Amino acid sequence: MAEYSDLAEIDRLSKQQELIAQALLILEEYNGTISNYTVAPVFEPNVMGTPNIMPTMINTGTVSEDLLVYIHENLVLQYDDLSQQLAALGVTGVPPAHTGALHATQEERR
Repeated sequence: MAEYSDLAEIDRLSKQQELIAQALLILEEYNGTISNYTVAPVFEPNVMGTPNIMPTMINTGTVSEDLLVYIHENLVLQYDDLSQQLAALGVTGVPPAHTGALHATQEERR
């Protein structure tokens, strides 16, 4: 059973998993592609002693098939990791491991 003090974290993890599930659905069932992405620094912006570099969003027409497969695989790993985190917090009825796969090639997505 989940602890009351964990509810905010459970809500945050659940919302993140819902977003990832939506992205996976688009990629797998609707021949989705990546139309933009964000590149961000690995350090916290505006921390004393670090440059003030903000994330940058890149719009792209198409991405390589390799990048699309990598992003899909990474989303699946994140989805499954979130399920494990939710279960560890005592959430019941956590979604099972993701089993979907990319079906279309980049050419078919165009």
